[in-house]
Amino acid sequence: MANKFLSNIWVIDTASSQVINDDVHTRVNVIRWVVDGDAADGDDLKITDATDNLIWHDIVTNSNSTTYWVSSTSFDSPLDLRSTGGIKVSTLSHGKVYFYLE
Repeated sequence: MANKFLSNIWVIDTASSQVINDDVHTRVNVIRWVVDGDAADGDDLKITDATDNLIWHDIVTNSNSTTYWVSSTSFDSPLDLRSTGGIKVSTLSHGKVYFYLE
C-alpha cells in the first residue's frame, strides 16, 4: 500500500526522511498508530518536524497479550504544519499512522 492523503485523514504506512507538508494551512488534531496482526515489543514510531525536533515517539510494549496495538495522541491546540515546516514519519516499524486533520 502507498501513503494516502485524503481530505481530512492522512494514512502513512512507510517511514521516510521526506517532509510531509502541503501548501494549505494544515493542522493536525490527532495522530493514531495502529499495528494489526504482528505487533512486537520494541516496534516503534517516531514523528518529527522538518528539522528533526521530536513531535511524538511511541514503542509497543506488552505485545504478548495481543497482536493488535493502538496508540494515539491528541493536541490541546492543533499542530500547525506551517509552524513546524512539515512533519516526517522517520521511524515506523509496523502498521499505519493516521493523521486526523482539522
